[in-house]
Amino acid sequence: LFELADPIALDIVLVVGLITVMISATMGLAATDIKRVIAYSTLNSLGLMFVALGSSAVTAAMLYLFVHAFFKALLFLGAGSVIHATEEQDMNRLGGLAAKMPITAAMFAIGTLAMIGIIPLSGFWAKDEVLAVTREEQHIVVYLVLLSSLFITGLYMTRLFVRTFLFAPREQEVYDRAHENGLLITVPLLILGLLATVGGFVVFDEVGEALGFAGGFGQFVFLHEAHGFEFHLDVAVTSTVLAGGGVVFGWFLWRDKAELAASVRDRFAPISTLLANRYYIDEIYQFAIDHIVLGAGALIAWFDRVVVNDAGVNGSANIGYLAGFEAKFLQTGRLPNYALAIVAGILLLSVVMLVALV
Repeated sequence: LFELADPIALDIVLVVGLITVMISATMGLAATDIKRVIAYSTLNSLGLMFVALGSSAVTAAMLYLFVHAFFKALLFLGAGSVIHATEEQDMNRLGGLAAKMPITAAMFAIGTLAMIGIIPLSGFWAKDEVLAVTREEQHIVVYLVLLSSLFITGLYMTRLFVRTFLFAPREQEVYDRAHENGLLITVPLLILGLLATVGGFVVFDEVGEALGFAGGFGQFVFLHEAHGFEFHLDVAVTSTVLAGGGVVFGWFLWRDKAELAASVRDRFAPISTLLANRYYIDEIYQFAIDHIVLGAGALIAWFDRVVVNDAGVNGSANIGYLAGFEAKFLQTGRLPNYALAIVAGILLLSVVMLVALV
């Protein structure tokens, strides 16, 4: 399918994926609900998959989908563990939970680093493939935008972890409720943490075959691409430096009382407001529905009622009714009227014949 796809169609997929990557990554910088931040990270990952598909790299997209299942499930379950223990999901009311929830914090850290793409966690291998493909396809602009998204991902995921688990608690009442959950939650966390750590090694043919992927993971998706998995040292170093830079910068921004982050937010207030309102996408949807969709619907309803029903369906019936109503006056049942009509008809025909002869 992708080998036969029109280049324009693939370019559209690529652009949609790229826009999704950047919008979701930047919105994650402003969200305070821990599940919402993880949801934005999911959009970010889906955008990366679309970029890979738009570059005809189905194996890279499938690889990212495969490993993404592990670390994203880990992050959502970790968030659920926090919410279950604290009855709170606003990171502005959390903080310091690592002391009371060490297993959840450790597993959440693994999921965070895997999402960021830190070697050797599973997310690194998939992102390395997507980056390498975009560069090899000479999508230089796409490659550079993806590199910048790595830095932003490092920022907002570090913010999520630091604001939730580290430094002093911001709400003592919430902190006092916190506790490590039981085995029903911690055991799945540990299993997902292990898979998020080693799941990316499936890219190596020996590991893939050992796990049941005949011929390696690349052959598992039933596509014969130009080459199998290759480790790209320059791409790996570049992506690691940028992602790691995002982690370090995020640490300094949101450590302690996040005073530096507050200063940056005040300095760039318009951008902060734009991100906090999610680019006003919801408002744009509402405006479009209220003023365009509903208006068009009212116009179509009027056309259907007046033109189609009244003029078309009911109109044809009314014409037949009126024609019959008027025609009934020709049938009076009186012989003098019929005789008069016959005489008038004969006279009319006579006039027509005389005119024709002349």
